[in-house]
Amino acid sequence: MGKTDTIKQRSIYVYLPNEEMKTRWKEAALKRCTSVSDFIVQNIEDSLNSQQDDDYRSRAKLAEELERSKNELIIAEEKVRRQDILLQRYEEELREYRAKSFTEAGFRGSRKFNEELIKLLRTGRILAGDEIIARLGLKPTETEAIKAVSQQLEGLEGYGLIKLTRGGWQWTERQ
Repeated sequence: MGKTDTIKQRSIYVYLPNEEMKTRWKEAALKRCTSVSDFIVQNIEDSLNSQQDDDYRSRAKLAEELERSKNELIIAEEKVRRQDILLQRYEEELREYRAKSFTEAGFRGSRKFNEELIKLLRTGRILAGDEIIARLGLKPTETEAIKAVSQQLEGLEGYGLIKLTRGGWQWTERQ
């Protein structure tokens, strides 16, 4: 069977009631960037499927759902962004609060060393002060927290747990 024969078998001729309808269909197909034939097939299939299947959603409904989902995503992303900013502020405040025991001159009571700092140093690597600050997630503007880290490093050195080498701080105690 040749190509022409299969085309003839799949063809349907439709005679529209007037030329205005034909023009309207052609313009609608152009707006969707598709051929008139594809436009007609899609619309007929949409219509038939919506009549037969309750779960079927037309292209227009899917586009509407997609637009609604995009808007919901934008709102959710903005909410997450605001929560990230809030979390960052809380973490900065917490670091500042914890730093007070090391930065206040007349502090009395027990001091708790930063567990992240201890874990970082116990890796055995030599770490420069700037690298330690960066790995702890401190910003250069968090001066109190940086002072507290410096005080903790000096305290750990005083206990003989770390030493200052040419390249930076290194854990000395056996693990």
